[in-house]
Amino acid sequence: MSEDSAWLVLLSLILTMQQNASTIDFAEYPHLERSILSSARIINGSKADRSKTKHQISLRRRDSDFPFGSGHICGGSLIMPNIVLSAAHCFVDPEIGDGTFLPKSDFIVTMGTQDRFRRSKRTLVFDLADIIFPLDKFNLSTHKDDLVLIFLNASVPENHKTVQPINLSETPVRPSTICQVTGWGLTEENETSIELLVVDVPLISDKDCRMQSIYGDFLVDGMMCAGYLEEGQRDACNGDSGGPLVCNKQLAGIVSWGLKCAVPKTPGVYTNVSYYKDWILDNIQAYQMLRTKYPHGTIVILPRPVEAKDDIDNKTSSDDNTNEALFLYNLEHKLQIQLPITINTTCN
Repeated sequence: MSEDSAWLVLLSLILTMQQNASTIDFAEYPHLERSILSSARIINGSKADRSKTKHQISLRRRDSDFPFGSGHICGGSLIMPNIVLSAAHCFVDPEIGDGTFLPKSDFIVTMGTQDRFRRSKRTLVFDLADIIFPLDKFNLSTHKDDLVLIFLNASVPENHKTVQPINLSETPVRPSTICQVTGWGLTEENETSIELLVVDVPLISDKDCRMQSIYGDFLVDGMMCAGYLEEGQRDACNGDSGGPLVCNKQLAGIVSWGLKCAVPKTPGVYTNVSYYKDWILDNIQAYQMLRTKYPHGTIVILPRPVEAKDDIDNKTSSDDNTNEALFLYNLEHKLQIQLPITINTTCN
């Protein structure tokens, strides 16, 4: 989108908001482009059923997680024993403010307990081995491509009693389907929840969300809406970002953004998992192949477009202690991104 086009879209949204002045106070949004990117909380939810939320994880800032649970910033979903799917914007450096991602070493992933402050024998804590983003910087003006693959430094033990991966939704979910969104984010009391909460929200068709919400053309391919257009009342909110939207017992969406929380005409916006399914599976397959080939190597992932190359070149570094292999492949998916992966294998 060009700068002129972006301003036209912004103007259109401003006009729409003014037309809905009875429900939206425009004075609260002096910098709309940044404001629409508010993270998403569970408003008017109830305590989640442990048996139905075993996939839920807590993404935390390592240096802030003392006492245990204090570092929670986002949610996420376990989709394989060592892979989590979450929102890319959870990793954005808030101080730089240009979409630059923080290093993986700044984060930990926890799962296994619904009380985020409780650490029991069933609680699992992982470091992040690798992260794959769709782009090298997050677009703070559009929130497009708001997803991230997180590879953990170990796998969840088989038959763990309180942790289990969830299947991805492979096809679009029908509008009006009642789905569940979960998280530890802000509640109607404006406090972050101690217990994992859940709320039911109906999926809204792309057409209805564009026409009946205030978002208009800010909704682009790969996004979908869920919530209550007319009454608001129930929604996700700050602290729930990256968490799951589950429809028909499958992961259908990732909590992404919204204007305010549980307000009429401003439903929650989610990253559409089925839209990005090929991107997700292609990257997992490539990563696993490389990890199998180089089990002791360090994978450095550079998520930006490069020239496609479908073979592996083996080179020897000048110090003769490190073998480097560069694997470039062309992903055949809707993002049309080629992802280079550099493997540094140190000989022991």
